[in-house]
Amino acid sequence: KSESLSLLLSVKKEKKKLIEICIKNMKSSRFDLDKRISDNILKKIRSNWISSYFSNIKNKTIFSVKIRNKLIGLLCIKKEKENIIIDLITLKKNFSGKGIGKKMINFLEFKFANYKNILVGTYRENKAANIFYKNNGFKKYKSYEVYHYYEK
Repeated sequence: KSESLSLLLSVKKEKKKLIEICIKNMKSSRFDLDKRISDNILKKIRSNWISSYFSNIKNKTIFSVKIRNKLIGLLCIKKEKENIIIDLITLKKNFSGKGIGKKMINFLEFKFANYKNILVGTYRENKAANIFYKNNGFKKYKSYEVYHYYEK
């Protein structure tokens, strides 16, 4: 049952709530799993990440995900050549597992049908994300290591 789900371009007045949703609901990224990254640094990373989408950068777009006009998630994409890249996708925990993520992917496929691919990168250890993308038709095409640099 889709309770009037909508994905709309995010507006600046939603920025604080979008950052909050990102901080509270993302728990399995490579930053979360790296025990050397403090909660404060993690919050800064998330805040800067979302804020960058409000900097009028031509190839970056953020969508607010709403049910009955209530903000429940976000979807950040980048447009690169013939590809749409999912940079970040998250929902409030109580909306997870209800088919909304699948509808978000379907939205991208429809809205950006003129692009060749929809790509996403995720951390190997983020099992839930890997299962989600596989269940939504994504196929692994490349794997690489990402390292974090720590200043002393």
